[in-house]
Amino acid sequence: MASASERRSQRELAEARASGNAPPEVDVKTGAMINPHNPEFITKKPWYLADGGDGAGPTLDHQADQRKEEDKKEISLSEADRLVREERERIKRKLEKQKTREKSRRKKKKRRSRYEEDEE
Repeated sequence: MASASERRSQRELAEARASGNAPPEVDVKTGAMINPHNPEFITKKPWYLADGGDGAGPTLDHQADQRKEEDKKEISLSEADRLVREERERIKRKLEKQKTREKSRRKKKKRRSRYEEDEE
């Protein structure tokens, strides 16, 4: 637990960094400058992540996309358009099948009703 004087000095350092009077923090993993206007909850790794809360220093690494490479699928606009067209065609065929089935059911129903009328 940090004492009051330590917290005060940390706050003063953060204010100095924000105003440009002190050098900005550096990412411990990449060595890149961290924007001093980023709040601490952005630059500090959460405790619930696997190696979080170890106090190694500020980093933005945990903000990056954590998915595996095989899960990161990107498609071009032309591929997306093609997929949308295919899906629309599939839905259109499905609706047409449903309509033809409904028509055939109606015809059968009419035939049955005619047959029943003829028997009476």
